[in-house]
Amino acid sequence: MAWRLRDIPKTVLVNGNIWEIRYCRSIENEPDAVGLCDSHDKEILIVTSICQDEKARTLIHELIHAIEFEYDIQIPHNLVYKLEEPIYRLICDNWRYILK
Repeated sequence: MAWRLRDIPKTVLVNGNIWEIRYCRSIENEPDAVGLCDSHDKEILIVTSICQDEKARTLIHELIHAIEFEYDIQIPHNLVYKLEEPIYRLICDNWRYILK
């Protein structure tokens, strides 16, 4: 089951802190990036031009970075990429239960 844009929240709570999820045409100073986790402003940016599934995967990727910042842990970037798909599948496979 694919996520719909309306299913992606506008904010998330990570370790007691509110993070805003915003959409943008591009990411300043990162022309090839499709997402960015800004720990200073506590916001996650997602580029609007990517498909819906890629937005969901990008959100998961950037949320992993937000967890890194909020819990002061370091996750190697290659592991962040490896975690995207299983977390995406976990959420998709259980979406109907999550929305209850």
